[in-house]
Amino acid sequence: MNPLLPSHIDLQKLREIFLALAKRRIRNEHDAEEIAQEALITVVEKFPAQDIQKSFLQWAFGILRNKIGNYYQGRDRRVRREQGEGEDVLARRPADDWDPVAILAEQELSGKLARCWARLKPPCRDLLGMLYRGASRDEIFARYPQYHYKVVNTKIFRCRNYLRRLLRQEGYAL
Repeated sequence: MNPLLPSHIDLQKLREIFLALAKRRIRNEHDAEEIAQEALITVVEKFPAQDIQKSFLQWAFGILRNKIGNYYQGRDRRVRREQGEGEDVLARRPADDWDPVAILAEQELSGKLARCWARLKPPCRDLLGMLYRGASRDEIFARYPQYHYKVVNTKIFRCRNYLRRLLRQEGYAL
């Protein structure tokens, strides 16, 4: 247990969760491990100075999300600089570890997700869409000033669960 973190946080368990999430978002295992490690270091270094008004985990996952976003931005900048390519070429390029089976599975999941997304009610699509596009919780809360932030968090939680149920109905287990 780390004396700098809240007493209910197990640093080893947080590391496992960060690593699992990073591996899902970044297909390169080595880079995923580095990003998870960087996020943990940032959490441990910055937590004592933070005045967290929401939850610790929400704040910590925001750090991980930012690290993953920085990874992709840096990678894309390097590729464009090295090869002088535009955004349209980068969007069509397969990943370095190109795998046809993985591509088919991803296309199948994409179809299932599109069908489920269409079945979501517009408020859920709006909330989850903002999260998907990388909007911070503060931006989301600002969009719904009529609600307390806990109400917005509850709405996000329920929308995610509803999307999860729809995906299960489509045959995709999370």
